[in-house]
Amino acid sequence: MQSLEVLSESFGLGIYSYFSEDLNRLNRQRSEAAKKGIRTRSDGYAKIRQKACELLLESNPNSLKWKNKTVAAKIITEDLWGYIELVKNKYPQIEIKYDDLTNKIVNWSRDYDDVRAAMEEVAITRKYKKKNAKKRSK
Repeated sequence: MQSLEVLSESFGLGIYSYFSEDLNRLNRQRSEAAKKGIRTRSDGYAKIRQKACELLLESNPNSLKWKNKTVAAKIITEDLWGYIELVKNKYPQIEIKYDDLTNKIVNWSRDYDDVRAAMEEVAITRKYKKKNAKKRSK
């Protein structure tokens, strides 16, 4: 269809101008619907991450830290999964599997500042120093 539009524009015919207006309208509607879907999906994930932060801070055992991030993530998995089931009713676009939840929490602690801060308060985290490039090449 686009090739016909290009040909009609180059010859100045305007035969497909009516159809091109409809196509442009449909494309705008589709892109707006996609943007709305992305916004609602990201809102749902943001709520789940916020709940994960709250659960991490509540799970802190007598102000001692958990052994590592994975242990801390496993502690809150059950409670967070219950919350995810509630959120999925409102945001059906959310695709989180129970088996992947622990890894997802650990990944969030690396990618999002709020989860990272909560994880650093409740778990022992390793902080690697960046090695010099000259030292790596031997």
